[in-house]
Amino acid sequence: MLGATIQYGLEATICQKQADGRRSVIAYVSTTLTPTESHYAQIEKEALAAVWGCKKFRDYLTGMHFKIETDHKPLIQIFSKKT
Repeated sequence: MLGATIQYGLEATICQKQADGRRSVIAYVSTTLTPTESHYAQIEKEALAAVWGCKKFRDYLTGMHFKIETDHKPLIQIFSKKT
């Protein structure tokens, strides 16, 4: 699942990895940010995109092993910390 922010909204893409390593897009979703969400810090918007995308694709993801991909480096560090 790929989550991202755009200037005034959120977008998420769900892909399936093929045997040859390529990805096939299964679905795209997007939404606009609410006035309150538009004032969030960038890291909060990126995290919101990941959570929102997982909720939107819940029917596809439930019971499956999946990865969330983002290019937002601070968010990558937060999610990859070992506890």
